[in-house]
Amino acid sequence: MVLREVFVVSSHTYPFIEEGVIDENGLTLLNERKRHRDSTEAMDMDESGMNKIRMKPDIITFYRTPGAFKFCRRISNGPFIDYFHASNRGSPLPENVIVEILSYLNKRDLCNAMATCRLLYAAGARCRTWEQVDLFNRTVFNHSLICFLNRRLKVMRMADTNVENWPYHSSTPAISLEYPLMLTHLDLSRAVFADRSLLVKIMRGCTRLQALSMEGQDLGADAADICASIGNNRVLSRLDLSMTVGIDANGAQQICSGCIAIQHLNLSWSSLDQETVLIFCSNLPDTMTRLNMAGSLNKSSLDDEEPFHRCTSYKLTNSKEKIFLAVEYLVTCCPNLKELDLSDNVNVTERGLQFLMTLQQLESLSLNRCYGIQPMNFL
Repeated sequence: MVLREVFVVSSHTYPFIEEGVIDENGLTLLNERKRHRDSTEAMDMDESGMNKIRMKPDIITFYRTPGAFKFCRRISNGPFIDYFHASNRGSPLPENVIVEILSYLNKRDLCNAMATCRLLYAAGARCRTWEQVDLFNRTVFNHSLICFLNRRLKVMRMADTNVENWPYHSSTPAISLEYPLMLTHLDLSRAVFADRSLLVKIMRGCTRLQALSMEGQDLGADAADICASIGNNRVLSRLDLSMTVGIDANGAQQICSGCIAIQHLNLSWSSLDQETVLIFCSNLPDTMTRLNMAGSLNKSSLDDEEPFHRCTSYKLTNSKEKIFLAVEYLVTCCPNLKELDLSDNVNVTERGLQFLMTLQQLESLSLNRCYGIQPMNFL
């Protein structure tokens, strides 16, 4: 009888081996599998394989999304080709092609491209991107503003803009405005110019304006030049001079005689004396459809009782009439008015109200705080 040795394995002798995983030779299956795996890997693994495991993955190939475009600089062994000059290419790239390409960039990227070389600067200045510029509530230097205007702008908004002088006197750019300017819409509401001569130069170069706003401007000693420049815009249809200081009778005459196609005019709360108001009332064209003359600082400016004897240049509708009244003449010159605002003019009376009622196309009439009119007359 052959006796076999029995190996009793308990948790005391081998605490890390689970019960029921022992063969008849007393070896655990777990240890046998581990030994076999280690021996197999040791035979197949060489030094190059170990180096591959230790190497970090290539970011370009390992993390690349399938099908994604990758941009890289093309490296060529051939000669360098300059696409902008004829010396290296045979024929230069047409400038209009460069302008068309740069026109698809926004203003920030276009400025970065223009800063690279003179050729791109000249081409970028002709892009249609510069047709509209918004400088609302910003601070710009006068030379920077001149650069903007020389890029053939059509629409420019400068409301609440602060235009300062160039701070570096030792390196002042030698640039000047190129006349005529291409502006058609200009907003100078409450704009502040450190150098008032720049405002005069801008207005002098504008001859194609269709809409102009000079709200809150103090024309001062330059009122005559600015009003004459406004009158040079024959196609001007919208003019906002509300709260503008400095317009006199001569300036009003130049505006009315030059702006023959004006339709909307705002003169509310401007420092207009009586003679200036009479000039406006007597010389406005019949194309006027919307007029705002509310709140004249001189409360006696708009008066329908004072004879029209101070006006030196006016039209006559009837040679027999010797005396004209301001409101009556306004109705006579502007029969196509649709909206009229004469608020805060205390000297307008019932007589003026009767003239206003003769306007056939009038749609909106505002006479707020016109205390010269009795309330019963509105019924």
